[in-house]
Amino acid sequence: VYEWQDVPHFGSPDAATFQIWVATDVSPDAGAQYFTYARLDNTGVGATVGAENASGTVGDSYFYNGAGTAPAVGTDLVVSQTPGGTATFTFQAEVDSCTPGEAIVNRADVSTASSSDTAIAVTECVE
Repeated sequence: VYEWQDVPHFGSPDAATFQIWVATDVSPDAGAQYFTYARLDNTGVGATVGAENASGTVGDSYFYNGAGTAPAVGTDLVVSQTPGGTATFTFQAEVDSCTPGEAIVNRADVSTASSSDTAIAVTECVE
């Protein structure tokens, strides 16, 4: 549990008290983060609630600078993870000509309504 108590907003007498609970055990909630709020003086401007990966390349905001649903005292929010799955791709290819040692790359773009990914298979040309 990480707790921020009566943290003042920059340049304002307003403050916030909240906790972030991080589930680290092997339960079904392992890896989930819970945001709980005890004091929120002013969430209208400058407040952000969200999560992103370590590199900052994937994330989402629940509330950002007045947009979205402002958190409220007594509200608990959870950020959970969905484990990825596996997929097997099989293919056959016939190459008309190539140079021995040359890499032959096959690429498949896979997408669903909510995500996309790329699968790549590489083989080497032999005589």
